[in-house]
Amino acid sequence: NMNTKKSISKEEFIFKYRLGSDRNKKFLDEILNNTNGETDRGSVIIATSLIEDFLAECIKEILPFSSNTKINKLFKYPGILSSFSSKIEMTYCFGLFDHNISTSLHILRDMRNECAHSVNSFDLSSNTQKLIEINII
Repeated sequence: NMNTKKSISKEEFIFKYRLGSDRNKKFLDEILNNTNGETDRGSVIIATSLIEDFLAECIKEILPFSSNTKINKLFKYPGILSSFSSKIEMTYCFGLFDHNISTSLHILRDMRNECAHSVNSFDLSSNTQKLIEINII
């Protein structure tokens, strides 16, 4: 029993996920709602988790026909798309996001790793240069 899906074309994807689309506005609202009241560390971890899930959704939509079981194996550890980095690279290779967005996502990923894997205090004000690089401020 093969559960298959129809992939969408790159052009359909770009139209669906274009900047300013209702879908993206809802996604940004979801990030803001989920990070409201969080510490800087918590906000970075939650926001990047939501972004990583969004990238997985983007990749799944554009993958050619395949069984859901096989697609899920790609995203479950140790699958080739189980890491945030690999999802960033794949969306860039598919041409879904440009180099600037890919670079910004890697900077966010580095910040997420700093938050998740360091016992040192973390605050966004000490990461101003990184935030400028990703056009958040």
